Amino acid sequence: MKINNIKYLNKIFQIILGVILIFSICENVYAYSFEDIDLEKKGSINITLKYNEERIEEGSLELYKVATIQNDGSGNIEYVFSEEFKAFDTSAVEAINSADKLETYVKENGITGIIKNVDLEGKITYDNLELGIYLIRQVTSKAGYYPIKSFIVTVPEEINEQIIYDVEALPKMDIIKEIQTTDDMSHTKINKPTPDTHNKSGDKVIPQTGFMLIPIIVIFVIGVILLIPGYITKKKDEKDDNNSN
Repeated sequence: MKINNIKYLNKIFQIILGVILIFSICENVYAYSFEDIDLEKKGSINITLKYNEERIEEGSLELYKVATIQNDGSGNIEYVFSEEFKAFDTSAVEAINSADKLETYVKENGITGIIKNVDLEGKITYDNLELGIYLIRQVTSKAGYYPIKSFIVTVPEEINEQIIYDVEALPKMDIIKEIQTTDDMSHTKINKPTPDTHNKSGDKVIPQTGFMLIPIIVIFVIGVILLIPGYITKKKDEKDDNNSN
């Protein structure tokens, strides 16, 4: 009886956990409805290149329009691949987390974007953009710095429960340091770039792809609540076993 009760409670917990995860994912993907976004508006992507506090005034970037925003017919946001990316082997929403694959796809298919040079303030601005998903790839970099890893920007994005049409992007820069060895005084490159090379100003995009803290707390509390009856049942069964002996 004791084992059956525990198994039953575990089964309930798994079901509730699954339901919570489904709702949390849905909330993340569609944080805003179609009506919240003004499709008549244009957006912009403002990129600043700097290492620590030093502006990087050389280099060029290329912008590719991966997908556009549409109405799915039910009042929700839907991303649809642009013509050049229709053969990409995933959905448009999933492409948000596929910058490396998109870069490979661009190179293999000879897709061209909009190339701009960094100005003297270390900035590049792409304005008058249609709303959607964009891939940004570095074409040339300043001597002494590793190339920026390609990254994705959505226009608009959601920051602090507000829809932002003019998006700020701050890619992470890594400098190539040189040291002299004691034997042949040759130079060795160190300080490899870290995997995380995209530091946007906000922590949310549309659709939001992160995992929220609240569902984790709720799951933990429910788990504790569900374990209490099991614990009480276990103690009761142990007491009954002792009495019977």
